[in-house]
Amino acid sequence: MKVIRIFGAPYSSTTVLGFIINTAPGFLFGSEIYRLLPAYTKRLNKPAICHFCGNMCNVWSPQLIKEIVSQNIKYVDETYAIFGKHNEQVQCLVDSSKAIDRYSGEAGNYIDLVASKHPIRLLSSHFYHRRKDFFGAEDAIDFEVFRKKLDECSDLVAKVANTVSREQYLRYEAIFTKLQSFTLLKNDNLHQANFARLRELEVFLGVKSESFDPINFSKYEAHTIGGNRMPSNQRSKYIGAKNQIHNPRIQYYETAESLGDFKIDDKYRIIFSPKTLSIVQKSTWYRRLCEQLSYNPWPN
Repeated sequence: MKVIRIFGAPYSSTTVLGFIINTAPGFLFGSEIYRLLPAYTKRLNKPAICHFCGNMCNVWSPQLIKEIVSQNIKYVDETYAIFGKHNEQVQCLVDSSKAIDRYSGEAGNYIDLVASKHPIRLLSSHFYHRRKDFFGAEDAIDFEVFRKKLDECSDLVAKVANTVSREQYLRYEAIFTKLQSFTLLKNDNLHQANFARLRELEVFLGVKSESFDPINFSKYEAHTIGGNRMPSNQRSKYIGAKNQIHNPRIQYYETAESLGDFKIDDKYRIIFSPKTLSIVQKSTWYRRLCEQLSYNPWPN
């Protein structure tokens, strides 16, 4: 069994990339497999289960999860052999555990992908997700209201922009330094030229042309352990339509510009006013992050 590992920053669309690869025959996207590790489940005080099948999953079966727990596995890559033993039908497992320190560092026959987005897109997501810690904002604050709040605290915006940019720079630096070889994918550009970058990835992975279906990936069978964004129809299966709470971030993706299931992430245009955007772009670490990932500091 082959293994594709997807590294990257939070909110760099590793989950969406995994769902797209999941559409190719023989490929299975497990999402954030580190959530299976005993250290993680103990901290949350609940077992990891498939998002879509729960305890009835025939991929992430109770027997497989029990075996991982019984061996007290510490690193994500130590789960792959156990998964392969329980799932001989899977030709390639896709893991998006993101952070390099979740792996043992032992050499393996892995295909490593590194996902990125324009830093302004990464930062807008981080600002909103960590709004309570950084800015004391309400849990379900609307984007437009949050935008006004940011305009009222320019000094804090500058500090947070530098802090978050530095965090992401160091994360990518660790990934680039420790991986022997990798393919960098700018996920916010995947749709350009009729998904040309995905077609190049198909050639690289040795799969038939147009095996990946980025426009309809929510229609394919999925078995994931974690992940930040799943398509709305899949989310409904997971938590039930009646239990969905008010979440401006989810609502944004429901109406965002899209090519089928592939959403264009431009929420920074709503969250960041021209004033806030200017402050962020002056951050030293923001500029270093842009240079590191080969992006112009001013997004198109």
